[in-house]
Amino acid sequence: MRLAAGMLTKAGLGPERLECGCHWPFDLPVALDLARSGETPGPLHNNCSGKHAGFLCTAVHLGEETAGYVGAAHPVQTRAREAIEDLARRQRKKEKRSHRKGMTDSDDSATGLGETSAGADTPIAGFEESDESVTTATPVARRRLSSRSASHSSG
Repeated sequence: MRLAAGMLTKAGLGPERLECGCHWPFDLPVALDLARSGETPGPLHNNCSGKHAGFLCTAVHLGEETAGYVGAAHPVQTRAREAIEDLARRQRKKEKRSHRKGMTDSDDSATGLGETSAGADTPIAGFEESDESVTTATPVARRRLSSRSASHSSG
């Protein structure tokens, strides 16, 4: 919580700029202390506040609007999605390479991604070679992309 607050302060922002919502701390003693003090949780209590502070710091650093940074079309989210897609592609290539060579994930450190819990013989479900399939790896993403494509093609 203090780290996220410090990040926001360095970027010239306050916790009210966080769009991650709030919830009680997951750590029971911390949640009980907060309740005993009569306080209620704020956005900094969200377990994602550090990640969201990072999103905001990135936007400030690049001179982008911070409002709406959680939206899929915001440049912050576009960069995050591209980074995840890139890592997923690298992991898939690493798994294919390891499988062809008969190696395990831990034997191949070329990408620096380390060992995966799925193992070298288990493909990442829904991931194919094309860039588009990486973003459609989940049913939710597929539905969102389908509805977005339909609205763009009809207008």
